[in-house]
Amino acid sequence: MTLSRSANAKQLSRATACAYLQAKREVLAAGFFQEIEEYARRREFVRSDEEMMREAAWVILSSGMRESVIRARFNRVCEAFLHFSDAAKILQHRTRVRRNALSAFGHRGKIDAILDFVQFVSVNGGEALRKGVREEGPAFLVQFDYLGPATSAHLAKNLGWDGPKADRHLVRIAEAMGFKAVESLVSAIALHVDDASAVIDLVLWRFATVHRDYVAWLRAQRAISALELC
Repeated sequence: MTLSRSANAKQLSRATACAYLQAKREVLAAGFFQEIEEYARRREFVRSDEEMMREAAWVILSSGMRESVIRARFNRVCEAFLHFSDAAKILQHRTRVRRNALSAFGHRGKIDAILDFVQFVSVNGGEALRKGVREEGPAFLVQFDYLGPATSAHLAKNLGWDGPKADRHLVRIAEAMGFKAVESLVSAIALHVDDASAVIDLVLWRFATVHRDYVAWLRAQRAISALELC
């Protein structure tokens, strides 16, 4: 007796979810419990303009660079930007802020991109930006320099948008697991686990950073789970 196409697809998605849960255990064991919990709690959009500007600065600086490099310099950048406490005040002292920020992180393009983001918040208000992301998702953020398709999705997720980003690791996982897009992979997993899309995205991305052969490992775990579900 053979399974129908729909039954086979359901079994495949369940096996994929099982592999995801195994990966999540590995990520938790590697010490990323707090990060996952933060995403799990973030069901609403970031309310504070300060936090929103900090998140934007982090993602802009991270574009094309290792997380460890940004983490080592981020506090100094925040100090230069007056801890993002007041967009209008940052712009009032724009010359000094820019000089100090470049001393902390010597990339003119990225520092200017952060200043442009701050200017948008100052002129339009933080709620206008939150509204844009709620209604348009990452597409609203690509108007800013250094926020391309992947990084805009990264920032949107950090601000509270519940959707995956097409990071290269997730694209590889989706393709290897037979899904046409990252969104399809995440949706298949979400059918069987009580995790938001942003959490699933984070777990898979983190797993890829802590496990060298993450694609082969996930495929093997799914194969094992599929046999157990038969």
